[in-house]
Amino acid sequence: MHFQFIVAPPTPALLPPAGPAADHSTELLTQLLDIQREQLSLMQAQAVAGGDNSQARWRNFFERWQGEFPELPGSFREVLPTVERAYLRLMSDMVDHLNDEDSHGLEDDFSLGEFLDRYAMKASQIGTILNLLGQMVEASRSDE
Repeated sequence: MHFQFIVAPPTPALLPPAGPAADHSTELLTQLLDIQREQLSLMQAQAVAGGDNSQARWRNFFERWQGEFPELPGSFREVLPTVERAYLRLMSDMVDHLNDEDSHGLEDDFSLGEFLDRYAMKASQIGTILNLLGQMVEASRSDE
């Protein structure tokens, strides 16, 4: 029996392709950091110049309708404490209801349903009104 072995000639070791030089990646990282700093300074300047976007939106809204409703921003400032008191009164009633020993907390579905029927919709609605009214008052104060 004869066996024939074929041996391949030795090949040079495969080297991975040479990556960019360390100086090149350091330069890229430095450029990236400079760009981020520039973006941050632009965003800060925009925030200082334009203020809060919601305030700018409300200011534009008031300016558009100033001819028809000139007294409205001042009226907002007058009624805000009334709405705040109403909201706090509702929250106080809710806390008193939960602390009341006869209410048994929110232990079952009936108690939870009764609690939500009594407080959830009112709290959501007056909270939304308070939030909008607060934004309008802040925007009208920054106009002065």
